[in-house]
Amino acid sequence: MDSLHTTEQAEAYAESALALMLKHGIPPHPINFTIWYCYSSREIPDLNEALDALVAHGGQLDEERNAAIYRKFCGLSEALPAHLIAERIETELAMVLSALQQAGRSAHEYGLTLRSAAGEVAHDDRRPEVYQILGRLMSQTRVMALQSRELEKQLLASSTEIGNLKAELEGARREAQTDALTGLANRKMFEHALRKAIAEAEDSGTSLSLLMLDIDHFKKFNDDFGHVVGDNVLKLLALVLRENVKGQDTACRYGGEEFVVVLPRTRGCDACKLADTIRRNIAGKKLYNRKTGQQLGTISVSIGAAEYTSPEPAASFIERADQALYAAKWSGRNRVVAAEDIHGAIVPQPRSKALAEPG
Repeated sequence: MDSLHTTEQAEAYAESALALMLKHGIPPHPINFTIWYCYSSREIPDLNEALDALVAHGGQLDEERNAAIYRKFCGLSEALPAHLIAERIETELAMVLSALQQAGRSAHEYGLTLRSAAGEVAHDDRRPEVYQILGRLMSQTRVMALQSRELEKQLLASSTEIGNLKAELEGARREAQTDALTGLANRKMFEHALRKAIAEAEDSGTSLSLLMLDIDHFKKFNDDFGHVVGDNVLKLLALVLRENVKGQDTACRYGGEEFVVVLPRTRGCDACKLADTIRRNIAGKKLYNRKTGQQLGTISVSIGAAEYTSPEPAASFIERADQALYAAKWSGRNRVVAAEDIHGAIVPQPRSKALAEPG
């Protein structure tokens, strides 16, 4: 999953944005700051490409051009990640708050200086008008300091609210990427994790493997014991996956009784070993009806494994793992089959095209 920027990262992006704006002579108001903060964080690649092309061709980064770029890349909520909006606002608030705190300290020091000067002028009968001027300045300074402290309190409260908003947005983001029943990553998160893993494998030349799991005879189990028991079986498999899939690996519910595991930096042989561990753990668990104590027997899973071959489209990679899973089903179930082992073998047509599902 994508993570929020750390405080250090956000500060670095903000400093970089301000430096770039200074370099190009761009006024640092919020819209311009938003553009260059996004540019520094590289969260919107198209925005970076547009700005780089503009600079490369000597384009003018005036107010009108900046406004157009903002409307195109940052003006729509779907273009700018929600957590980045909150993060950007929080960074701007922190910068303003820091400036106000410094201004408050400066105002306090200025007031002390004026008070000292007023004391000196008070003993000089030759310049009473200067004393009156200093008195008025001291009065205005006190008002300014009071207003500054009040605004500082309001900004502190706003900063707290923004922090809470970030936490809520991150929670909403996790919820949108999580399967409600099993608590595992959902299909959308799987697609994101797989794209990221493929990009890493292409860039670094490291291994990547994919597992596809399917509960054997799940439909019959559901029909015999009901959907509530069926849901508990799905939760049990999810639990086993969480116990065995750690670190950089991602376990997801693909749909129905089918699950997938993305295994970056993992060779096919090691993926098969993990798959067999998962298979044996599932097969070793006896199922009971908690209310009646009735023994429901055991379940098993069939697993297909595939190792990424560069360059290969994600769809082809998934299809090879799916074919290996299908081969595991037709060769007896409760087993692991590697895609590399079925080349040249007679395998039934893919499940998406089959008239009957082996289950």
